[in-house]
Amino acid sequence: MALTRMKLEAHRDGIREGLNEKPKAARDKVDETFSIDLEEFVAYQNIKSEFFTKGVITEGAAQFIYEALGENMNGGNGGWAEGTDTATKVTVSKLMQELLETKLRARMANLS
Repeated sequence: MALTRMKLEAHRDGIREGLNEKPKAARDKVDETFSIDLEEFVAYQNIKSEFFTKGVITEGAAQFIYEALGENMNGGNGGWAEGTDTATKVTVSKLMQELLETKLRARMANLS
């Protein structure tokens, strides 16, 4: 079953609740930690497109990622689209990690 926008939003909302319990300085540090550079921006877009094409994520989930990243890399919000909050940055980054790990596991399985 493909990952949906609804699941991503629920995950983000849970992270947002946890972040809201932390002091502002801690929240700011998390936000800074999840800044992305141009290379990561392009990689995230490519991973999103690849896994959407494979049916692993739905169109809604792909749109969620696209909205978080924006059309072009924006230097004003740590490389993310203006208005992308910290919880969304964490959610998308965690998903990218999981998708990349899935891809690498599949490659490693082919070596066996």
